[in-house]
Amino acid sequence: MKNRKLLKAIIFCFTCIFLMGSAALPAFAASDEIINLTDLYGNTYSASSEAVEGDGQYVGPAERAFDNQAMPEEITMETIVGLTRWAANTAADTWLEVKFIDEVTITAFQITECKLWGNITSFEIQAYVGEEWKTIYTGTETSTDRCDVEESVETNRVRLYVTGVAGDRHQGVSVLEMDYFGTCSDTFPQNLAVMPLVNYSASTIEGTNASEMLAFDGDLSTRWASQQGDHEGAYLEVDFYIPVRMTGFQINECTTWGNITSYEIQYWDGDAWATAYTGEQTITECILLSSEITTEKVRLLVNSVDPTRYAGVTVYEMNILGFYDAEQLPRNLAASSGATYTASSSEGDGMGAEQAFDQNLTTRWASEPEDGAGAWIEVAFASDVTVEQFNIYENKTWGNVTGYNIQCFVNGEWKTVYEGTETVTEMIPLASPEVTNRVRVTFTSVAEDRYQGVTLWELGIFGIGPEIETPPEEQEPNTGTGDGSQIVWLAAAAALCALSLPLFRAARKESEA
Repeated sequence: MKNRKLLKAIIFCFTCIFLMGSAALPAFAASDEIINLTDLYGNTYSASSEAVEGDGQYVGPAERAFDNQAMPEEITMETIVGLTRWAANTAADTWLEVKFIDEVTITAFQITECKLWGNITSFEIQAYVGEEWKTIYTGTETSTDRCDVEESVETNRVRLYVTGVAGDRHQGVSVLEMDYFGTCSDTFPQNLAVMPLVNYSASTIEGTNASEMLAFDGDLSTRWASQQGDHEGAYLEVDFYIPVRMTGFQINECTTWGNITSYEIQYWDGDAWATAYTGEQTITECILLSSEITTEKVRLLVNSVDPTRYAGVTVYEMNILGFYDAEQLPRNLAASSGATYTASSSEGDGMGAEQAFDQNLTTRWASEPEDGAGAWIEVAFASDVTVEQFNIYENKTWGNVTGYNIQCFVNGEWKTVYEGTETVTEMIPLASPEVTNRVRVTFTSVAEDRYQGVTLWELGIFGIGPEIETPPEEQEPNTGTGDGSQIVWLAAAAALCALSLPLFRAARKESEA
C-alpha cells in the first residue's frame, strides 16, 4: 500500500511535468557565459592592509570594494559621501585579493579607484596558478574601463597587485569598486539559501529590523539578531521544501556585540536533526563539507557564546552552498510572460507594484504612508491560469499587516479564496484550485502602533499556467550578492505544480516509515 501511494505521487508529478512543460531559467551561468565573478556566492576577500576609518561602515575592509554599489559619473568630494571603499595604509607590497570556492576562468577586470587622495601609477593583475602568482595583466594608471587580461586563466584566486603610486600624493591606495569577469562551469556551487520558495526561521529575533530574513538578503549592512539571552540553543534555519545537495556553507557573523564560540551546521535527515559540521569561532571564509549531504532543511545551531560579551547572536549573512534540481520547484505564475502589475498606491519611484513580482528580495513595493488598511496589489495574467498556492514576503521593518485576503477574479467579480492575519513566508495552499486571469491581495488591517502603510519584498502566486519566458539577454546568473543588480537569484524555473510538493513529500515519508 505504501509503495502504491508513492507510485501515485510520482505519477502525479510526471503528469504535471507533461501538462506544464519544463521551461526553467538557468540556475546560474553556463560555462561560456561571461559574468561578474565577484558576484558569486562564497567568495572571500582579503587585502595586504585595511586602513579603517571610523567604524569601518564606509572605509576599510577588503569586501567594501566588492559590494556592487552604483558609481556616480564623477568622483568628487561631494559625490563620494556615503560610498564604500577599501583603503590600504601602505604603498609597498599592496594587494587586494578575491578567493573563489571553485575554479573560474578570468577574462577581464574593472577598477574604480578613488583618486581624491592617492593615485596608482603601475599595477598588475595576478592569478594563483600552480601554487604561485602569475601576472596576467600589467598596467599604469587605472581607468574605469573594463580591460581584457592578456591571457585568460583558470584559477580560484586573483588579485590586484600595486607596484607604484604617485610620489606627490597620499601614500596609500583606495578602491571604490573592483570587478573580475569571466566564466564558471555549471558545477560551480549555488547559494541554496536564496532558492525560490525557501522559508527562513529563527529561535528568536531582536526586533523587526533584525529578522531572520535579513541574514539571507545579500546585504552586509543588515543582520539577524537573536533576543538577549537567546544564545545557547539559538538557531537560524532554512527550509528548502525540496531535496537539495549541500556541499558547504559560509557565515559572516557580526561580532560587534556577541561572539559565537561553538556551533554546528545541522541538516534534517527526515526524522531528526543530524550534524554536518562542528566549529568554534566563525570565519568569513567558505567551509566545504567532507561529503555532499542531501536534505530539505539546514540550520545553524549555536552551542555557546563568549560569556563576557553580549548574550545573543548576530549574523550579517549566511550562505548554504550546493545544488538543486530546478525542475522540482513549483511554477510561480506571477513570473509568466505577459503578466502586468498594479497597486492601490506606490510610495515613490522604484517601489512600484512590479517590484513585488521581480523575484528579487532586495527590491520592494511600498504603498503610500497612509494606504494601509484597504491597500491592495494585483497581478493580471495574459490568459487564464489555475491558482493553487501563494506566499508573501512582507517587509516588516516599518509596517505590519494584521489582516489580508486573497481574491481571484471569477465570472466578472472578485471572489475571496483565502483570509489571513499576519503574513508568513511559507507556501499556503488554497482550499481548492481557482481558474482566473487576475489575482489581488487586499490588506484589511495593519498594526496601529506601526507605520501605516504596506511594504512587500515579494508576492508569489503558484499553480498551472503559461510557460515562463525570459529573453536570453535578460537572464543573469543566480549567484550574485549585494544590491539589486546581483540577485535575479529568485527566478522561478519550475516544472512541477505546487500541489505535487506536499503529496510527494507525504507519500515518500510514509513509504520510508
